[in-house]
Amino acid sequence: MSSNINLFEVVDSKEQYEKFTALANEDYTELKNQIKNKFQSGQKEELLEYKVNILAEHAYKENDISIINNLLFGIFLPAIVTYATAILLNGFGKKISSEPIITSVIQVILSAVVIYAAIIALYRYNKDINKRLKSISLNRAIVFLENYEID
Repeated sequence: MSSNINLFEVVDSKEQYEKFTALANEDYTELKNQIKNKFQSGQKEELLEYKVNILAEHAYKENDISIINNLLFGIFLPAIVTYATAILLNGFGKKISSEPIITSVIQVILSAVVIYAAIIALYRYNKDINKRLKSISLNRAIVFLENYEID
């Protein structure tokens, strides 16, 4: 399989990372060959700079994903449960909404529904073989780059 992706035709670290990711997903062997052919003996500094660019961009992307997950599961979903509980309690009237046990039961039920929906979404995401293969390919490429050394 011949790839049209050249890892080293751009100098911007974000574009380098995008090309690295694309080639890792398309042809891992070609990625390894391009890196091995580009960085020969005596080019330690260039290799180090390339590693820093790719690994830093990868860390930024992982951090962005972590922030989004924290916002979603730490703020937005609990807020949805709270607002849904308030709406349901307002619909039942003041007598029911003044009972703390009923409020707690409704919050537990709504929380369980949200947690169940999140588990189902994660199960479906992890079952998608193409996403898993891309993730594995990218992780293999990152590990290769981290451990690649020249004299």
